[in-house]
Amino acid sequence: GDPNTSAQIKIGAQGTNKSYLFTREIIIENGASLIAWSPKSIGQATTSGGGSVVFLSEIPDYYDLYVIDLQTNSVRQLTSISGAGEYNPSWSPDDLKIAHDVVRGDYPFTGPGEEHSIYITDVATGVGTPLVGAKGGNDAAWSPDGLTIAFDRLRMDDPNIYTVPATGGTRTLLVTNATDPDWSPIGNRLVFHRPTTGEILTVNKAGHGETTVTTGYQPVWSPDTSWIAYVYNNDVWKIKVNTSGKPKGEPINLTNDPDSGDWQPSWTRDNEAIVFHSNRNGDADIYTISVTGGTPTKLAGLIDYGDYDPSVSNGGQQVVYSGFTEPVTKKQAGSLAKNSGNANEKLNMKKQNTNDGRQNIFAKPEIPQDFNLRQNYPNPFNPTTTIEIFLPQATFVSLNIYNILGEAVATLVSENLNPGTYKYRWDASGLASGIYFSQIQAGDFLQRRKMILMK
Repeated sequence: GDPNTSAQIKIGAQGTNKSYLFTREIIIENGASLIAWSPKSIGQATTSGGGSVVFLSEIPDYYDLYVIDLQTNSVRQLTSISGAGEYNPSWSPDDLKIAHDVVRGDYPFTGPGEEHSIYITDVATGVGTPLVGAKGGNDAAWSPDGLTIAFDRLRMDDPNIYTVPATGGTRTLLVTNATDPDWSPIGNRLVFHRPTTGEILTVNKAGHGETTVTTGYQPVWSPDTSWIAYVYNNDVWKIKVNTSGKPKGEPINLTNDPDSGDWQPSWTRDNEAIVFHSNRNGDADIYTISVTGGTPTKLAGLIDYGDYDPSVSNGGQQVVYSGFTEPVTKKQAGSLAKNSGNANEKLNMKKQNTNDGRQNIFAKPEIPQDFNLRQNYPNPFNPTTTIEIFLPQATFVSLNIYNILGEAVATLVSENLNPGTYKYRWDASGLASGIYFSQIQAGDFLQRRKMILMK
């Protein structure tokens, strides 16, 4: 049950000594009981003695949207778009639809079928369709009257806020040098983050009359319009404002935990609590905290994998968030599971940590067809992000992080690696906000990706 310990499962009668780095890979089932390397579902792992049937499950590459019912504490999966990830959900005023990001492929999204766009998903059916006019859109915000959706295009190197009719249409530039939009509950203004200065500001719905609120990002207005919650220095803060967003007091730190990162606040409808995601237990999970501060309460989360972007419904009963989907585990004939490679392999699973800001999350034994450095996620990030590489053959691999000046700031890999897929979690806590680049060199293969650290 402890994801930080190693476990060894032998598949087949004649195991080899071949080993891979894994977490969340093996589930042993004994009747109705489970012994899990980590849990299949939301919540804590349960354990029992013994076990006779082995299951081997794949780790998925994408996130889907999930909905928590706050009254029953039940969780259901809302979306499942093949070959895509869903992030940054925003409820419609009537709670019947959700606007959210859909990501297919890798930045800069130029390949066939690749995209980063806003979709509208029906909450009852889970069916989503692209929002016309929002191609390249990120971090959607639904207006209180339900007629307009605001979004930025940061991931397309277009850090400006646009609006588009909620039914689709032509996008309109609202404000430049701006990301993270959120509407005032009365619809008269938007609050946003300015990347170049780090400030939070508001504008009217025509994009004029800027008012400076404070320093931070990911701002969100309280339902009674009296407060704006936001993130600063990896904590969730709030500041009292008038209906124009003009401050009426000093900022108040709610989470105040120097050892964790807390992000993406969302108010409950009664103005009494804030839902957010936090890595205070090692991985990003969904928490709630009273607006007066105190100890956060965990709502949902999977061990070893992040859950992000919570958004409270306007009715106040549900929270939608972006989380990993556990794969359907297929039971094989007899008492053994088959590996996609050699069925007589011995898999040695262990989580490894280093002292250079890197954490080796896992390596998969399947052999990719091509070399590839995937776009990191989340991006923008603060302070941790995940970087995945694909190796079709054994080779010496260098995976480095560079700043905007071309100076190396971190080395994640510098060693010979076997063919496979590897994920690394990089912690940039000691670095300043800005643009960074991940770069892989594997033999003659060289590839670079742009990353944005936003503190």
